[in-house]
Amino acid sequence: MRLAGTTYFVTHTVHDRRFLLTPSPVVNGIIQYCAARAAQVHEVELHWLAVQSNHIHLGVTDLGTDLSRFMQAMDRSIARCLIDHYRETHPHQHLDAVWARRSFSEVALLTPEAVLDAMVYSLTNCVKDGLVRDYRKWPGVCSRPGDWDRELRYAERPEYFFDQEDDRWAAVSYGYTVAPMLRDRPLPQLIEGIEASIRDKQRALCDERGRSERRFLGVKAVINTDPFDSPDSIRPKGGRNPTVAAGGNRDMLREGVRLVRAFRDQYREAWKAYRGGQRDVAFPAGTLHMRLLHEVCCDVVEAPWCAAALAPG
Repeated sequence: MRLAGTTYFVTHTVHDRRFLLTPSPVVNGIIQYCAARAAQVHEVELHWLAVQSNHIHLGVTDLGTDLSRFMQAMDRSIARCLIDHYRETHPHQHLDAVWARRSFSEVALLTPEAVLDAMVYSLTNCVKDGLVRDYRKWPGVCSRPGDWDRELRYAERPEYFFDQEDDRWAAVSYGYTVAPMLRDRPLPQLIEGIEASIRDKQRALCDERGRSERRFLGVKAVINTDPFDSPDSIRPKGGRNPTVAAGGNRDMLREGVRLVRAFRDQYREAWKAYRGGQRDVAFPAGTLHMRLLHEVCCDVVEAPWCAAALAPG
């Protein structure tokens, strides 16, 4: 279900969990440019970006219903650039895929608390995984709350994949914006509050790691990681895969779950009617592929978590 104005917590994992996103000046530049270019082309606002060695976390608001196209554009260009890059640096390795075959994960964030929780989790992920003690030491792409108060920056085009003669895209401007549900808060206090939450989270993670007598890997070991290696641990299976998060607000969570279930039920019935030859059947609001590919008509629904992004001005 895709509703315009929804803020999402997006996660995408590398194929076979390989460390193909291991931080380096070249890899960091590729990711930053591709993310900025895709966001500029599509109706997506980028609120934060945190790239670990084998997965990526983003906070985005889909102003239209363009999230899939944004992710497709970003993933494709990152993959093509990395394949060319590793063909040069690791000529004896075969690489024909970068991203996991399954689709990216998208969790609709229904409340300001859910947005804050997702951002803190994303930025401190490198601490949770035992890589560095402080997310600010992470050598990969990792935005900070203070980036919301910075001027636009520019990402230079990588020397791979893209048309090097196209002067229009030699560099792409980018900046991180405050999520719509947080814009009613004074910016200095908002940044200070999130940084305090990050410090608290990091302190708890470091204490937990200290009690288990596990050391942090450290920056030097991170950047020296073989990008074609993968974790020794087995990826957990069968866990929950949420579609919505409400940051502890049970009423909003129930409303979000109700809308998702209603969408699935209505879509199922509309699809049966469409397959039966009823071309004027109305699909539920949030329908994506049938609307884009076959131009089916869709209902309209009001979702409270979309209002902030779609409000005038």
